[in-house]
Amino acid sequence: MKWLEYDGAFVFGSGIPSGVLRFVGHTVLGIYMSLASGTYKYVKAHAAVVQQPPFNPDTLYLSYLASKWSKIGFWWNFAIWLPTIAAPSLCVTIIGMFDTTITVYFALATVRQGTYIPHSAGPCKNADTWQVPTANGNGSYFHILETLNTYPDKPEMHVPSDKICKDFVSQWRFGIGSLFIL
Repeated sequence: MKWLEYDGAFVFGSGIPSGVLRFVGHTVLGIYMSLASGTYKYVKAHAAVVQQPPFNPDTLYLSYLASKWSKIGFWWNFAIWLPTIAAPSLCVTIIGMFDTTITVYFALATVRQGTYIPHSAGPCKNADTWQVPTANGNGSYFHILETLNTYPDKPEMHVPSDKICKDFVSQWRFGIGSLFIL
């Protein structure tokens, strides 16, 4: 097979730049994985409530998607970074196809979450009243998550709405960052 004889496809060490970027990406992807898992925990136990109108009906799905694919992305990056350094260019290309798939899922979750999450921590100062829907007037998305995640018998577990908001903002920002790293 003539195409397999081409030396350029089997140059070992051509993945060194990719391996270095992967090593740098461990931190970003690790933080993103931690934040995505945390925000998913806020939502998953109360999905029936936080997905009702007027809030975004995809909050559970998008939180799950971000949590699941951030774990896959982190462990994939961790497992493949050393082999990438020694891999020939053909293998680096194949690895890049898997990276592209993971990046697409990161992008789907991150872009769609950006429709209902503030893009900076500034609005989190008023997380209780941020974008309160006039239809129900019961409170913002973050206030409702605070109420649902309050346990009277365990006051140390209480998480204020501004902290929940900042967790979502941080997760969204690291999602954007991970799109550039992976």
